[in-house]
Amino acid sequence: MAYLFLALFFISLVGLIVGLAKPSIFTHVIKRELTRKQIGLFFGGALVLFFVLTGITAERKEQALVPTLEVEQEKTEIIPGTENEVEPEPGSEPEPESEPEPELEPEATIGEKNALRSALNYLDYMAFSYSGLIEQLKYDGFTNQQAVYGADNIRADWNEQAVKSAEAYLDYSAFSRDGLIEQLKYDGFTNQQAVYGAEAVGF
Repeated sequence: MAYLFLALFFISLVGLIVGLAKPSIFTHVIKRELTRKQIGLFFGGALVLFFVLTGITAERKEQALVPTLEVEQEKTEIIPGTENEVEPEPGSEPEPESEPEPELEPEATIGEKNALRSALNYLDYMAFSYSGLIEQLKYDGFTNQQAVYGADNIRADWNEQAVKSAEAYLDYSAFSRDGLIEQLKYDGFTNQQAVYGAEAVGF
């Protein structure tokens, strides 16, 4: 309907232009002469009328289309777990998140490397506890940080070191069980390590 009123609007516009330019053209149709004022009033009124009717019918048509679009959207809405659910295309699986790279430990300083080398040399010919080795490295002039680095990275079995120390004591002196444990604890072994060393040599 809007298109009809729009067509009539343009016809009225053409009639207004032609009538104002040549009023006598309508004499054959109406059988009487019309002035430019009468032609202007007639076609001008028609223009306004058809313009308003075109706007009203177009607005109604637009309002009627809105609910239709909403219904179509509801029909096409994807509901999880139903047949409307879109399955991923083969080969389009999401890539797994990459695992964060482990942080690398800072490279050891020259002093730390030398403390580790010195610690290895000491354990080649003598038994040490963890704390005893740190104290020996500090006595040799290494800083506390360097000495700790050497003891931590030597990966020694401190129970085994307690056994070796217990054997060395028994090679040149006699000890009771409690006396040997106390001596090992004095050398820096923990109570558990000292007991382990004493029991390993026969107590």
